[in-house]
Amino acid sequence: MSLPLRRIAPILLMSLLAAIAAPLTATAAGASPIDDKKAEAARLAAAIDANGEKISALDEQRNAAQLKLQDAQSQIATAKQQIEQAQQQADALKAVLGQRAASIYTDATSPGGSSSLNDPITAAARSTYAAAAASKNDGMISQLTVIKEQLAQKKADFEAAQAEAQAQNDQLAAAAKQAATLQANQEQLLSQTKGQLAALVTADQQRRDAAAKAAALAAIQRAAARSTSTRSGASAPKIDTSKLPPPSGRAAAAISFAYAQLGKPYVYAATGLASYDCSGLTMRAWGAAGVSLPHYSGAQYSMFPKVPLSQLQPGDLVFRGAGGSQHVSLYIGGGQVISAPHTGDVVKVQGMGNVLPYGSRPG
Repeated sequence: MSLPLRRIAPILLMSLLAAIAAPLTATAAGASPIDDKKAEAARLAAAIDANGEKISALDEQRNAAQLKLQDAQSQIATAKQQIEQAQQQADALKAVLGQRAASIYTDATSPGGSSSLNDPITAAARSTYAAAAASKNDGMISQLTVIKEQLAQKKADFEAAQAEAQAQNDQLAAAAKQAATLQANQEQLLSQTKGQLAALVTADQQRRDAAAKAAALAAIQRAAARSTSTRSGASAPKIDTSKLPPPSGRAAAAISFAYAQLGKPYVYAATGLASYDCSGLTMRAWGAAGVSLPHYSGAQYSMFPKVPLSQLQPGDLVFRGAGGSQHVSLYIGGGQVISAPHTGDVVKVQGMGNVLPYGSRPG
């Protein structure tokens, strides 16, 4: 069972705070100051990446709340229109009744009408007709009144749903703002830790005697030369396309679009072309292939056939979170995806990581 949006935001924020606090309290007993700082920097870097994933999940919950808000607003507009139509019908009926009453009165008071009304048979017929007409008119007015009352209740229900969705959206936005602030503080702490680490290394280096310093510098130069040589000859890891199942024409178009977005920044609620969030990227990629997707990972997960991870094809979508609610990325084969990971990161190729056991296949 999925949690309500109003409970998800505090849970995510609490886990974010816990992840931020962990690097500050964990220390390696018996390690040197330099090793302590290296370990602290590594923990901070890992926590920043984990926090970014939590922020991305929070962003997707904001997308869900926004969809609910838009739906409630649309329903309210429809109900208002129906109420106005019912009112117009009631006003038109009242006008007809007024004209009919005036006509009966005029006929009754006209010279010919007086004599005819004195005729018992004619008077009885007119009385019966008037009673039947009045009963029918009363029934129509009552029916219109009931319809208006029902429509007013529907409108009130939709307005309540809109208020709830707006409150959820506001709560999630506030949580996202706090999480982004905490993320920025942690990145600043990492920068300070790296500065302290550099200062410790410099101080340690200065304590070396002249002979040891010369030997160390020579060793560093040799290692740097080997590292430079290795980097210059290395190439970026590639997927062995000969081992991949051939994608369909639509999937190939979606993948081609996603590749063209590599390096563009992650921005919440962005759908391109300068920046994206995770579901914005997959929505636009499959949109380029002629398949319309909603801007929410959970909705993308639910609308297409499920595919076991062992049968994934390039172009399929893979997800994190209950019902795909936290993250979505585009599978390209070889256990890799194109993804817009989280705030502070960019669209990139990366491993699938810990995803749901089923993906979705849009086309």
